[in-house]
Amino acid sequence: MEFQTFTDATSPNGEPLNFEVEVIEVRGHVPRAGRVEVTIDEILINFSGIIIDTGCTTLEDFDLEPLDQRTGKMCETSFEYAVCGRKNIPCCSQGKGKTVAYKERGLSVIVEDLVLELKGRCGCTEIIALAFPAVRGMGGQKRQCGDVEFLFNTLSAPICVPADGRSFTLRQDFQTSLTVDCIGKAFLRSKDHDECDRDRDRDFDLCIPNDIDLILCLQSIVSTLTNEQVVVIGSPNGIQPRIVDTFNKVCDFNAGCNTDIDNNSKNNKHGKCGCNR
Repeated sequence: MEFQTFTDATSPNGEPLNFEVEVIEVRGHVPRAGRVEVTIDEILINFSGIIIDTGCTTLEDFDLEPLDQRTGKMCETSFEYAVCGRKNIPCCSQGKGKTVAYKERGLSVIVEDLVLELKGRCGCTEIIALAFPAVRGMGGQKRQCGDVEFLFNTLSAPICVPADGRSFTLRQDFQTSLTVDCIGKAFLRSKDHDECDRDRDRDFDLCIPNDIDLILCLQSIVSTLTNEQVVVIGSPNGIQPRIVDTFNKVCDFNAGCNTDIDNNSKNNKHGKCGCNR
């Protein structure tokens, strides 16, 4: 079965996330007084790694033993559990499987060293800025936090397991995709300087009134695996998992990835992929 869900970013300690924006390049003329509206055309997402914490996984009536515990390791996306089967004679005599409840609580994802690169324009003037995740401290001052966290609600659904008492393997395969909601309005203004500073290069502030919404889409495919001899019939289409939930195309994992990796970081445009194997 396949879970599809998404959630907004928070700081690592669960505080609401803000972004601190730093203008690094302005190519063209900007008035010294007042502010100008900026259209953000492109957002690049840069990060050093993604860590998935699977939380607590349970299977009704069964004990799970993690195989090669990988929780907390960067870019690991596949997790397996050994499951000791129990007899279910009525179902076995009818050749049927047994349906039990699967639940995963406390699932979270951490994205390390996140920086957004914003490319925009006002008229013919081009602007490039960096946005760093931050939290508001005392007095409303922003404090950069570097990493961001995504906390997911419990994933729950019935799943079919062998009814004849055989042991089997429970596998979770994750795929992640980072995306940023459209930035509606942004305003650029020149910082004030004294008369003596007129000839120096000007500094600029980029204000985004509604801040930036960073979203992580998560796809989790849960499988029960057994060892047995089977007859294989060729088919042009692979087996499709049962979709439990959907995020209505907030992210489309079938669209492919446009990823440019440089200096151990990922620079991703529109349809950004996380660590997946």
